Amino acid sequence: MAFLLVLVLVFVAAVAIGVPVLLVWAHRRERARQAALTVAAAQLGWQHGWTPPKVLRDRFTVRNSPFGPGLPSGESITGTHRGLPLVAFRAQVSQQVHDAQSTIDFVVLALPLRAPAPELTLVQRRAGQGLLRLFGTRRQPTGDPAFDDDFFVECQVPEFVGHLLNPRLRHWLLHHPHAREVSLRWGPGDLVLWWPGRFELPAVRWLAEYAGELMCLADPS
Repeated sequence: MAFLLVLVLVFVAAVAIGVPVLLVWAHRRERARQAALTVAAAQLGWQHGWTPPKVLRDRFTVRNSPFGPGLPSGESITGTHRGLPLVAFRAQVSQQVHDAQSTIDFVVLALPLRAPAPELTLVQRRAGQGLLRLFGTRRQPTGDPAFDDDFFVECQVPEFVGHLLNPRLRHWLLHHPHAREVSLRWGPGDLVLWWPGRFELPAVRWLAEYAGELMCLADPS
């Protein structure tokens, strides 16, 4: 009995000491990550800092993403890409996996459109995830069977779908190795991309290039 009591006391002491040490270590590691990101972003002429989460949520979240609107953390990168003001930030989305709740990090990146456009949302088609219920009658097929098998398009202006998703853009999306990982919203004033991953500079850079190439291939005029 005494031996069991000693074991319990040792366990309690280990937890009492270990938890604060772990929290301090995690805090220092996060500060080091942010400091390194600030320096790396500055080398590209970008700024790493904090933006009010409500500002990010109200303007840039992909409301009809199958992942939900997400909760911006406020950590952001701002700057210029291809002559356009860029905003990128980290968002967290809670998902129910079996009986457990998990949190997934997303990198969200936005570039302003050169002209206002109808809102169009494009996500990968995912069997068994309730996307038909999500999009309902608003789903707009492009008429391209291969593309429609892989992607869901939502737009309340049907004629804009073929206008934006022209043959060369559909071909590019079908053959890009990461297109099925990225959700996007075009319009009304921004192109917004969502990608599941860590908020790191390489992710922001490749998403910026992805967005720039997409804008070049699209024909919303």
